[in-house]
Amino acid sequence: MQGIHKRATTGLWILTLRNADTVSRQVSGTIHKTVKDRGVISLIRKFLQSGVMINGVVVETEEGCPQGSTPSPLLSNIMLNELDKELERRGLKFCRYADDVNIYVRSRKPAEKVMVVLHGYRRRFKT
Repeated sequence: MQGIHKRATTGLWILTLRNADTVSRQVSGTIHKTVKDRGVISLIRKFLQSGVMINGVVVETEEGCPQGSTPSPLLSNIMLNELDKELERRGLKFCRYADDVNIYVRSRKPAEKVMVVLHGYRRRFKT
């Protein structure tokens, strides 16, 4: 589920953002800024280029690492670290687990403004 909804019990507006089903190969710049160990960078690159196995056949992936794969949580945390810092800088209350983000605000108008920022952030990591 993705979008903005109001929680009846608390009165808070909650923005829910689920990231794409794959981690794009285009995140290498962010990975190199964050990860300094060449061995880890090499391993990440191999994961992004390895493809997936479907019915015993290895199939090349076009976008990178499928959600739920072994490196997906690591890559999501690397990619979304900047988003965490931005949300903290704005003083927003949020909860993130791997690539799922919930952000809590008091009214719909601020929720809509934050959603625009989130969509802009996501576009940075698309193709």
